[in-house]
Amino acid sequence: MGLYITRTIVELLGGTIRVQSQPGQGAAFTVDLPRESPSGTPSTG
Repeated sequence: MGLYITRTIVELLGGTIRVQSQPGQGAAFTVDLPRESPSGTPSTG
């Protein structure tokens, strides 16, 4: 459930999420977000 919600929010913000995993090593999630919001206005922060 948590990853689904995270993916939904990231995609709404115009970004992507990807995973890299190896058996017995765990998983690493990478989130890429644009510097500007999808509407073209600069994001705050």
